[in-house]
Amino acid sequence: MVKRRYSILCVMFAILIGFSGIAFSQQTTYAKEKVTKVTYTTKTKNYKECMIVKGLSSKKKVLWSYKTPYRILAQCSTFKCIVKKNRVYVFDYLRLLILNKNNGKRLYTVKNTPERGHFATVTNKYNCYEIGYIGKNSGRLYKISPKGKIIYKSAKISKYSYGWPTSIKVSGKYVYVGCYKFNGQPKPVTIKFNEKSGKFLGEK
Repeated sequence: MVKRRYSILCVMFAILIGFSGIAFSQQTTYAKEKVTKVTYTTKTKNYKECMIVKGLSSKKKVLWSYKTPYRILAQCSTFKCIVKKNRVYVFDYLRLLILNKNNGKRLYTVKNTPERGHFATVTNKYNCYEIGYIGKNSGRLYKISPKGKIIYKSAKISKYSYGWPTSIKVSGKYVYVGCYKFNGQPKPVTIKFNEKSGKFLGEK
């Protein structure tokens, strides 16, 4: 009887080791698959649109995906996506989602950011700068920390007779924004801000 019980225990132990080996093998196989490319597309339905972001392997296998809620269509795009090193920045309406590039998990959610027409850039240290073209919070320069906190938002550039942002660039102590000056006929210009404080410093 004792020998029989011992035999049964040995068989169960062997089966357990077998399953553990299979599970370990699967985990190892999955861990070897890395995201080598991130794609993003917009989808339209009933006058609304959404953005679908996917992390792909070298064999174009979808390792993760994220779909934004549907937003009402407008003249300016509601969405923007920036891939920076091991992060993915998804600009979605009035919020910014910061995702882990390798698994798609959400790291941070930043609320009350520019609504539409997102012009943004991310530095190697994960500082994010954004200005919106139209809608709520537009015309303000935002600086967002690597941990998803709004460090500052500037005064509206319309206060200084500027508008319609077209580009954004960070260089040294300044953030440069391409836009138009409204003093008679609209004229394309570049204005600058203090990178640390967000203070408006006039034209370049």
